[in-house]
Amino acid sequence: MEFELYEGQVYRPPSEAGSLIVQVTSGCSYNRCIYCSMYKDRKFHLRPFEEVLLALRFFRSRYQSVPRIFLADGDVLALSYGKLLRILRSIRDLFPECERISAYGSSRNLRSYTAAQLQELHLLGLSLIYMGVESGSDAVLEYVRKGQTRELLIESADKLTEAGILISASVICGLGGSAMASEHAEATAEVLNRIDPRYLGILRLTIDPGTVMEQLTASGEFLLQSEYGILEEMYQLISGLELSECIVRSNHVCNLVAVSGTIGYGHEGKAALLQQLDAARQVYR
Repeated sequence: MEFELYEGQVYRPPSEAGSLIVQVTSGCSYNRCIYCSMYKDRKFHLRPFEEVLLALRFFRSRYQSVPRIFLADGDVLALSYGKLLRILRSIRDLFPECERISAYGSSRNLRSYTAAQLQELHLLGLSLIYMGVESGSDAVLEYVRKGQTRELLIESADKLTEAGILISASVICGLGGSAMASEHAEATAEVLNRIDPRYLGILRLTIDPGTVMEQLTASGEFLLQSEYGILEEMYQLISGLELSECIVRSNHVCNLVAVSGTIGYGHEGKAALLQQLDAARQVYR
């Protein structure tokens, strides 16, 4: 049987740089966010289990030890519970040394999973889901056509937490433009406090060519945040965070400044993060 290990451009979070990437779906099951240019080169589809199994066997023959596996592409939870269960069982059988299996997961597709099903997947090794929160403001989420609400985000995160699966959340500073900046920052902090993720990635909005957001920016309908405004938004967001124990990073190439720290009980990270941002604000003022 002939097959390709990967179809199209494959994306992964920065923290999965050392992981084995196994593509079990191709593209994004939603792919209508107006700011995103990813996965535009193909139509979303599930990769046949036989191909996934061949890929796993191929990787097993090439690598002596695989401690981490990242399941691609954009939303592996578009798979049915039964199909994902079968894949995870195959990984457990072929890679017993694997310590962590992770994937992107949207609140939309998490609706089709029960907490009990997620717990079973967790027992088979699924330990981390990357959730694109992006904003806690329903007005911002609707404007950028994210296809989710703050209520759905919280409901989905609760199921993951109940199942024992860790959450790595991402948010996008500037997503509300200059008009909704303060609302975006405040509402996003509120949702993050409710979700209480273990990891948080803070990104900055970039205008990708060919997106609807590019058209809205060019026409003047969407007013971009200034660089200083982005830092102010980050400062407001982090000031509002009250989390149990969360590693915060802004180390993506899109960010103006790389800050890092741990917010939570017994940590001084929040003050350190704000201090780092305050220094950056003096530069961009």
